[in-house]
Formats: sequence, C-alpha cells, structure tokens
Amino acid sequence: MSAKKIIIIFVMCFSKLFSQQPEVRDYFKVAYDLYEQKKYYDAIIEYGNYINANKNNADGYYNRALAKYMMGDYKNAILDYNVSIEKGRTRYDAFYSRAICYFYLEKYEDALKDFDKAVFINPSHALSFTYKAASMFFLDKFKEALPVINKALQLDPKYDWAYYYSSKIRFENNDLEGSYEDADRAVKLNRQKEFFFQRGYVALEQKKLEQSIADYDSTLIIDPKYSDAYYNRSLAKYDQAKYYESLQDCNKSLEINPTKVDAYYTRALCKFNLKQYKESLPDFNATVDLDPKYYQAYAYRGAANGYLKNYDESIFDINKSLEFKSDYADAYYYKGLTENYMNKKSEACADLNKAKQLNFRGASAKLLEFGCK
Repeated sequence: MSAKKIIIIFVMCFSKLFSQQPEVRDYFKVAYDLYEQKKYYDAIIEYGNYINANKNNADGYYNRALAKYMMGDYKNAILDYNVSIEKGRTRYDAFYSRAICYFYLEKYEDALKDFDKAVFINPSHALSFTYKAASMFFLDKFKEALPVINKALQLDPKYDWAYYYSSKIRFENNDLEGSYEDADRAVKLNRQKEFFFQRGYVALEQKKLEQSIADYDSTLIIDPKYSDAYYNRSLAKYDQAKYYESLQDCNKSLEINPTKVDAYYTRALCKFNLKQYKESLPDFNATVDLDPKYYQAYAYRGAANGYLKNYDESIFDINKSLEFKSDYADAYYYKGLTENYMNKKSEACADLNKAKQLNFRGASAKLLEFGCK
C-alpha cells in the first residue's frame, strides 16, 4: 500500500524510559520488538500492557496505533492516535499517521485537516503533501490540488505515488500530456498495476489505443482479476472497431464483477455493431435494470428493436432516452430511422434534421437517402 511508507521513529526519551520500573520498560521493548517482527497482534497486546502500567505516556498509544494501522484496523488506530495527541504527542507524525487512517476510511475532509497540521509542523514532509493532494483530488478540488502535488514532487522527485496522484490531478485539469508524463514516470519508478492502469487510462483518452491496450495488458499480467482493466481494454478495442475482441474483454470484466453496468452496455454495443441485434437486447436490459437512468442504453435498445421491426418498442425506448437527455443526437437519429421504417416520412425527416443539428455523423447522408428537405 502506498501510504504505508511510514518511517516509524523510536522517539521515546531513553532516560525517561529506563527510569521506569523494569517490568514497564520490558512491556514497551517487547512490544516494539514484536512490531519490528511484523507480529502486530502480539505487539498490540504488549502495548496494552505497557499502557495499563503507564497510562499517561503518549508514545504507548501512538505505537499501538501504528500496529493497529498495519493490521488495517484504521478506526481503532484513530482512537489511539486521538489519545496520543491529547496526551501531548503533537509532532507532525501523529497528525500524518491519523490522517492516513482517515484517508483509507475515505474520510477525506478529516484527513485533509490532519495533513494541514502535519505540513504546518513539518513543511518538508513530502508524504503529507502527497496525500493532502490526494485527499483534495477525492474531494474534487482538482485545481487547488495542483500546487500541493507540485510541492510534494519538489520535496521528493522519486516518489512513485506522488507521480500517480499528480497524473490523476492533471487529468482532471485537462492537462492530458502532463498527466501521461507523470503516469509514465510512476511506471518507470515502480511497475505497479495502478500505474500501468493510470497510464493506459490517459492513453485511452488521448486515443493512443495501442499504448492503452499494452498498458492494460501489463496491468492484467500483474493482476489477472482486475475487472476495470478488462473493461477499459475493451473500450480501446471498441474504438479500434475490434468488436468481437472488445466483447470478449467485457465478458471477462463481468465474470469478475457481474454488477459493472458499463460493461453490459459496451458488450451490448459490440453486439449491436456486429448486427447481432436480438443478442444485444439482454445486455441493454441488464444495463437499464442496474441503472434506470442510463439514457444511452434506452436509445440503442430502441435502435436494436427498430432493426428487428419491433417499432412500438423502439419508439418507446428512444422517447425514454430523450426524457433523460433531450439533446441526445443518437436518439434522434435512430428514432428517424425507425419512423422511416414505419413510413412516417415527415417525422423521420424532422428527427434526422435534429440529429444533424446536434452533429450526428451520418445524419446528412440519411436525409439525402430519404429525400428529406
């Protein structure tokens, strides 16, 4: 895990420690040694013994919190960090460590407050700046996060996760080139699945489809059960008009995550483009079952029904799509086609003209073909 790059410093004053009763001192040493051996559960018990014998020492609570953190018990770690801070441990590491727990619990507002305290106390702590920026990212504060992540990279230009979050932040600020460069730096520093995935994601947006596919290939070598990687690779293949290959990746994505609504929709589109209209219907159905406001699925289910000569169902679905998005060009285009099949030329021409006004490619050709004015 990225934020587990925590440097645990044995900060207790030794003169104070060794002035305590031998059994109290031994509890701390035993607990510390167990922690170093990654025996976190046993360390927590020994730190508890130490705390029971020395309730006013902040470091006992702090170190027990670290052990709880390493076990993924973030909520109880926060409780110990709270006591540690109340009892006087107000170093930056206490606020940083508590902030990381909030971060993993997705309590980004609370995390941000503690990261602010950490960087105020220690303005050269790169990790605090990195995860402060990451918290801002998850709070949709994309513009404000830029100078923060830049500061993190200035302090530590070799921290892979800082480049990863920088890539995500720059992507949301519409700096695709910078986003790609930072994802690339992250990959070169550490070949982790998240970094390949991010670089592939940016490449997909840039229409660097072969690069995107290669990055998702690398992601899946590292983690063969990464549903989103299969799905995103399917999008790149779809954009290459490799509909059968895209469909196969949607299948794999759905095997791992059978509730991924976008994968049902993309698989339906693959079948639609392969002219497997009847076969596409169950996937369009699944899409709107999972997300009843998925307007694109209504439009293309309507288009599929139009090709299948189910005209009433077609018009119903396309109108449903337009209820959710009244300027959806695809819906007007396929409604025009269905109306033409139904010999409703004036309605067909009106809807195709609307599609043309909304810049649907192909609408002009159909207007000409149908003899519309």
